[in-house]
This record gives sequence, structure tokens and C-alpha cells, in this order.
Amino acid sequence: MESLEPDPGYELDYAVATTFTLDLTATLVPALALSSLGSGSMVKDPVALLKALKDTSTKVDIFCQAGEVGVPHEARELIAFFEDMVHEVRRPQRAEAGAKGLFHPKVWVLRYAGEDGVLTYRTLVLTRNLTHDSSWDLVVRLDSEAVTSDVNEANEPLAALLDGLPGRSIRTLDASRVHALAEEIRHVIWQGIPDAKFAPQFHYLDGSSDAMSRVFEGGDNDRWAGHLVVSPFVQDDGLPGLGDVPVAVVARPGELDRLRSATVATLDDHRLRAVQPMYRLDDVSGYLGSDESDDSGDSAVVGTEQMPLGRLHAKMYISEHWSRLTEDRVIIGSANATGPAFSRNVEFLVEIRGHRKKFGIERFLDDLGELAIPYETGGGAEPDREEDVQRRLDDAVRAVAEARFRVKVQAIGAGPEEGYDLLIVTDEPVGIAAGYTATVSVLGFDSRTMPLTNGERFDGRCRGVSLTQITPLLVVTATDGERTSTSVVIAELDNAPDGRLDAIVAEQLDTPDKFLKFALLMLNFGDRALAGEVLRGGREDSGSRQSSGLLPGSLLDTVLQALATNPEALAELDAVVQAMGKRRKNDANPANEQSTFDWDAFNGFWAEVSAAQKILGEK
Repeated sequence: MESLEPDPGYELDYAVATTFTLDLTATLVPALALSSLGSGSMVKDPVALLKALKDTSTKVDIFCQAGEVGVPHEARELIAFFEDMVHEVRRPQRAEAGAKGLFHPKVWVLRYAGEDGVLTYRTLVLTRNLTHDSSWDLVVRLDSEAVTSDVNEANEPLAALLDGLPGRSIRTLDASRVHALAEEIRHVIWQGIPDAKFAPQFHYLDGSSDAMSRVFEGGDNDRWAGHLVVSPFVQDDGLPGLGDVPVAVVARPGELDRLRSATVATLDDHRLRAVQPMYRLDDVSGYLGSDESDDSGDSAVVGTEQMPLGRLHAKMYISEHWSRLTEDRVIIGSANATGPAFSRNVEFLVEIRGHRKKFGIERFLDDLGELAIPYETGGGAEPDREEDVQRRLDDAVRAVAEARFRVKVQAIGAGPEEGYDLLIVTDEPVGIAAGYTATVSVLGFDSRTMPLTNGERFDGRCRGVSLTQITPLLVVTATDGERTSTSVVIAELDNAPDGRLDAIVAEQLDTPDKFLKFALLMLNFGDRALAGEVLRGGREDSGSRQSSGLLPGSLLDTVLQALATNPEALAELDAVVQAMGKRRKNDANPANEQSTFDWDAFNGFWAEVSAAQKILGEK
């Protein structure tokens, strides 16, 4: 999250992210990092989350594999802010290949704007999905050094990834800003990576051709003496150079057992000096202390802020050159060491070259130390039938999720208090694999499931929802009669009433203190220190802590500053104030009322603020 946070004096201008699986509640965390509040904000503070979502929801586009969006079980009321942010994409399919691949890249490309109008750029190439998993992963961060008028050809794979995203999306979106960012990236020069000798090289696998040889053969003068493969999943046809040069593997134990016996024998025949041919990365039940990080630059393992460490999920390929005078190569990214990753999937990797002392195989294994345990296996284990059954079921869900769903809002009566019906339709027939049945429901109305029929368009209705329950988020479920697999689908939302998101915000601000805290954060443009004071609950004043949200001077000062410097924020806050007024009017017994707060007095104050803003606008 710290790698997403803007540098001092900058704010997020726009970002594009890609991920295979997506946890909608996990998206709340980068929203905090990218907002004016910073990643140090209290993630559990609902007011902080609301402010962060208001900051970022229109500035980020996230692309993920359809059928791989987890069903949220908490913070559902905040998920509405992701409706226009998340874009599901179809599985890639090669014309000459039968099976479909997966959309699997894990990349963030960000543009930040400085106070002086200067733009900077950042790219994160990860092995990590946007989920809460506490797995072993890797991230490469690249920051811009300059933007030139000339095209940097080395960035073409990254620009091509961005350019292709809108065309992969199931729903329509504003493609212009994605294409604009891609064009800007073509002109970026990246800062050098410490100890790397050359600029980074990108590899974009678009799923249209076999890429194994293209990625791993290297340049004309490259001759590799050995490879180290780090990947949670491995297959025989996903190991580069196998049979020609020594290959060592770090993977999950079950994956190593399922390699063919001939593959294991080849690994054993080509020992890489003192390096064992196969390792498993040990699951750690303890913790790495955040105070134990080594700032000498000689350790690859840094503090993890007391985070538990789980299963291996990193993907990295190290190739040692035959000559110690030539740089070794490290490739990091989304691609597992499997055949489909390099022949059918959409993947993205970054290549870094440097001296063996910093980038070599033994260096990496030395850094892992006792965590990388030598592993003995004869291979040839039978595939796990349960895993195969679940894999096919998950693919059935992906097929259903690729149908283009629409949710049409229909008012029941003359006023919003009478509620709405949600009409759910598909633009095209739904595809359900043989042997499976599937249903769909509206998120939040899980008991109202409706059956889907293979090869037919869907037309259903969810009756009697309130204004704040309107959502385009659907839950699709596939089952084989014994097991189920589910995913959220984000449909096109038609005819949504105005003020729906403001009503959701108003519903969350269910106490005067929450509302005033939100107001102070909304009007406090970019002052992280003051935002921190607000979130901590007050300022130190004359030796006593008071609730900053209830200090009339704090609110008045902030409003006066906003009138002069940030009238747009006042307009946004006014929409929330109006929504709260409607909510209070319709609620005869508002919950959590505090007698010490006079809403009538506040409304009178806010009327004066609106009048002042109108006068200033006219002038």
C-alpha cells in the first residue's frame, strides 16, 4: 500500500490496475492509500473509508477476470462506490486453440499530479492479486524520472497492455482516459533500479501465441547456464530450458509431486552447483518483526509489520549467464510456470538485469535461508481429482459471468419512499457448461435466487428495494449438485435515481459526530496532518482532548477556507447534507440522536454558507 501512496505534494490523478481475482473489500485499502488520507489512516474507521472512496472512485479503473470477484460479506454498503471502477473482462482465446485462457496480469499504472501541475508516473508489477491473502508475493516499483517528446520503445509492451484493456471489458467504459494514459506511458523514462545495470524490460503475453521461447531465450548474445523457477504452480511444459541447462524449482509441495517422473529425473541430473533441484517454501506460523529489517541493502527480506506469512504465491525466474562477466536476469510478474500461462493467458512480467552478486540464484536462496527447504520427490503423483472438479466448476462460473447483464431500475410509485423494482436482463444468451446449473441474485437479497437457462437470455425481477439498496452487483452461482462456486457480476445499471450514492453516504453518517467528522474531511483538501487529527478524534488543546467534530470553531474555520479555496468540495458536501435532510424527514425516530447537537441550528448555518457561496460565485 505504501507503494501506491502519492509522494508529498502530489495527489492521485488517475490509475489503472489489473488483477485476476478481486476482493471488493480489499479494494477499500488501496482507496485509503491513494486518497488524501494516506495508507496510515484507520482502515476500520467508516468515515475515513467514505472519504477515501469519494476521493478515488472516479479516478481508478480496475480490470479483472469475469467470474473471479469474491462475494463481500462485510462493508456491503460501501461497495456501491466500486460500481463504475471495476471492469470484468472475458477469457482470452487463441483462434487455433480450443481451450480458453485466463486474464491474469497484476499491474498498477498510476499518474500523480503535483501542486505545480507537474505529472509523475509509477508502475507496479506484482505477483499479487487484489485480495486479503497473506501470501508470499513480490512487487517491482518503477517511478518516472522524466517524460520526453520521444517514444521510449521499451515501454511499448506496457502501453499495449493498457491499450487492449477496454476492448476486453464486458461492460462499456470511457476508454479515452485509458488510451491517453497508455500514450503518455510511451514517453516515460523510469528511474534506475538499485544495482540493476540496464533499464527494465517488459513482457506482455496477450494470450495469442506461445511465449515461452520469446520470454526466456533473451538476446542474441544470451547463453544461459541455469535457471531458478519460483512459482506456486508448476507444470512440465512450464519449465524454461528443461533438458538443456540445470533448472532448480521453488514451488508448493503438491505441485512438485505432480511433475512427471522424467521431469524430476531431469532436474536431478542437472544440479546447479550446490543448489538443490527442488525446494518448497515453508509456511511460517510466526512473524517477521518489523524492527528486524536490514537497511544495508544486502537482505531481500524486509519488515512485514507483524503480518503472518502464508503460502507461496510469488512468480520469479532467475537465469544465470554462462559468463560471470555478463549480467544475470530476473523476471518477475504474474505468470506461473505452467504451459497455459505462456500459451493461452494474458500475463505481464518485468525483466531486470544485474551482477550475479545481487541478482544470482545462490543470492536469492541464501536470502531465503531456512525458509527454502530442499524437497525430495519422485514425481508422478496423480492429479488431485477434487482440485480438477473445482477448477471445472470455477470455469463454469466464469462462462456465466461473461454474459452481459443489465439492471434496470423501475420506480414502484410516485416517490422514492415507495421503493423500486430491479429488472435483470442479459443482452445475450447465457452459457452454462453441461452438467451444471446456475442461478443469479441481487447482492443483499441472497435468498431471492433466480434460475438461469443455458442458451437463453435471462429476464428476472427483484421487487421492493429501497433507494440505498439499488445495486448493479449480482451474485451468480454454479453447482454440479454437490459443490458450488460463486462470483459477483457487475451489471450495467440503467435509470438509477439521482442522489443514490449521496443517500448511501447519508445512511452511514448515522450520528452527528460521524457527520461532522466527514464534513471536516471533505472540506480539508490535501492536509494529511489535519485529517489525522480529525480521525484520531480531536486536537490537543490546553492539555485536554476534545472532539474536533463538535468544535464549532473547527467547522467554521474549515468552511471559510473552503469558500475561498475549495468551493467544489462544498458543493459535494451540500449534496450529502440534502440527502441527510431527506433521510431525517422520512425517519420519525432517527437513531443515535444526540440532544447536544441542534440540527435546526446547523441547517440555518448551512443556509448561510450556501448563500455566501452563491454570492461569491456571482462575483
